[in-house]
Amino acid sequence: DVPLSDEDRQLLESLGKPGWPDNAELATQLRTVLEPLAAYYFLKARTPKGRLIDSVARFHLGNGARLERINWLGDLSPKGLRESAGVMVNYLYRLDDIEKNHEAYANNGEVIASSAVKKLLKGEGRRLLDMRLS
Repeated sequence: DVPLSDEDRQLLESLGKPGWPDNAELATQLRTVLEPLAAYYFLKARTPKGRLIDSVARFHLGNGARLERINWLGDLSPKGLRESAGVMVNYLYRLDDIEKNHEAYANNGEVIASSAVKKLLKGEGRRLLDMRLS
């Protein structure tokens, strides 16, 4: 499980407020919590059967893509905000790596991801994100 402070949990309740993406200060605070959570979701979170939770991620990774980028507020549609707090991801298909990436995922469940996405998952991820946003 992802460790969340009481402060983080309280902040996440703000996602229920209409118009939160328009509040720059609140959106910035949420970003420092949600980007590392998104990295965890796409890199580590699994169903009880050990599969990635996200079916779109399973599709792209199973076809040899690399998880390239997490896009903060990439989908501001009502559906995007409701289903993923506006977070979107990009997958990169690099021809020379497709077979290797596919094999890593198919055989070992390994998610191939860019260093930028991996850094969000590490303990330093939030600190680096805080520095980037200040």
